[in-house]
Amino acid sequence: MGNNMTPATITGLEKIYRLQRILTESKNLPQEILAYFAECEDTELRLGVAMNPHCPAELLNNLARDEDDEVAWTVAENPNTRVETLEFLANHCNSDVRASVLNRPRVPDEVLLTLADDIDDHLRKEVRDELKRRGHWENVKQYFEDDGGEGDE
Repeated sequence: MGNNMTPATITGLEKIYRLQRILTESKNLPQEILAYFAECEDTELRLGVAMNPHCPAELLNNLARDEDDEVAWTVAENPNTRVETLEFLANHCNSDVRASVLNRPRVPDEVLLTLADDIDDHLRKEVRDELKRRGHWENVKQYFEDDGGEGDE
């Protein structure tokens, strides 16, 4: 896009980003408006819907399946995202999406257990540290003995 930027292109992008800000920050947008933009082709607008803290859980569940990993990552951070959707995202192919699930303020235990056997070593260690902090590791470590006692430290 770099060298082909025209005033019309710049104006179009400015409109998209302004609309994204409205989608992200508006508390009183009708669900139909959010649903419309959740389905649109433009990733920035779907991101705006996923960022909206008032976005309905059903829309977030749909956006969790978005082709763009950044949209899924953003859904994982939204406070309205249901546990079932977090469990789905905890199995996402992108480790950044799975990490965003882990980095929520209070990840439900069942989601932590899904992540405890993650293929990403760093993420798995963070999950196991959180399980230890919560006092759950002793109860579940026998299910994860395949890593040579890593969790016994």
